[in-house]
Amino acid sequence: MKAKIQTSNVLTKPNYKQKRMIYEYREKIKKKTEQTVKEKLDTDKWPDWWGAKGTKNRFQDAMLNLNNAPLKFLISKNNKEPKIMLLGTGQGLDIFKYKSEFAKHNIVPSFDVFSLHKELAEEVNANKLVNKDYSLGLPFEQINPKIESHSELILNTKGKYDLVMAQMSVGKYTEHLSTTLFNAALLLKKGGKAYIQIEIDPRDFKTEQSKVKLNRASKTWVIFNRLVEWINKTENKKYVFKIKTSTQANLNENDWLEITRIS
Repeated sequence: MKAKIQTSNVLTKPNYKQKRMIYEYREKIKKKTEQTVKEKLDTDKWPDWWGAKGTKNRFQDAMLNLNNAPLKFLISKNNKEPKIMLLGTGQGLDIFKYKSEFAKHNIVPSFDVFSLHKELAEEVNANKLVNKDYSLGLPFEQINPKIESHSELILNTKGKYDLVMAQMSVGKYTEHLSTTLFNAALLLKKGGKAYIQIEIDPRDFKTEQSKVKLNRASKTWVIFNRLVEWINKTENKKYVFKIKTSTQANLNENDWLEITRIS
């Protein structure tokens, strides 16, 4: 069964001039990904303002970029106790802001996290902001159900979350976007949504009537569809996901994808 992929919204050209410094750090991370199990990334050298470090300002950046779509989604569902997975959370200092802002709407979420390494800040652990840290010392895209420790992670997380957030993390620093998106999609409950920030590859998109849509013929989306077909066959399931570009009315770039689990 083929996954149903729908697209919408305008995707504007990224402002590369503003992202030059981040790009240099991204290239550094990209070169180190192959040895991440043996060598921990020196995150202390990352700039304090950079969201990938898990700083407090990351929450505001995400909500601004997404026009508060994740919060609006939970409010629309009247979901007062959502389960949320944060991918690539780093120090996790933005969780303080998640909790305080969501509390204004009487939303009390439970947070799990998955990062390249277990590196939550002391104050995050001291305040017991995270229910479970599933970090395994490897990239999200390399999760393999044939490995026992990975199987336990999959068993405990698949289909468990109302909301998945991946800001400046697994969707940007990956060589296999299709696998990353597939793994993220499987975390969702029926009706749940994932917001994945990505590094735009022009081959994955095409312009139609002044709108940028997914180029379904590109390798990324073909592989994603095949992965969904594979799991539907092997597990006798009927997973259906809707993927679209997210609204970023306040910025001159749009590098987020919204995944909704339909069934």
